[in-house]
Amino acid sequence: MREWTPQVRVGVRGRFLVQLFSSRPVVQLQVRFDSLVVGEVNGTELRDLAGLYFSVPRVPGNYNLYFTAKDDLGCVTSTTASRVVSVVE
Repeated sequence: MREWTPQVRVGVRGRFLVQLFSSRPVVQLQVRFDSLVVGEVNGTELRDLAGLYFSVPRVPGNYNLYFTAKDDLGCVTSTTASRVVSVVE
């Protein structure tokens, strides 16, 4: 993950930018706060996408943001280090 919105107000969407490198077509991208999926896109070829918007919970606080990509063979790669997003009122 290259860049993300570190602070998001309740009711507003956050954004993350990513640069994907894969020899296979990427068919799914997900943004999660721990196990909760807050942004997802599915398709047949997503390697050229530059980013995604994501929704935030209505409860203010700090959330751990993770990113996952899946290729057309079902191989999944996820970030291991979280990025913190502060949700504020």
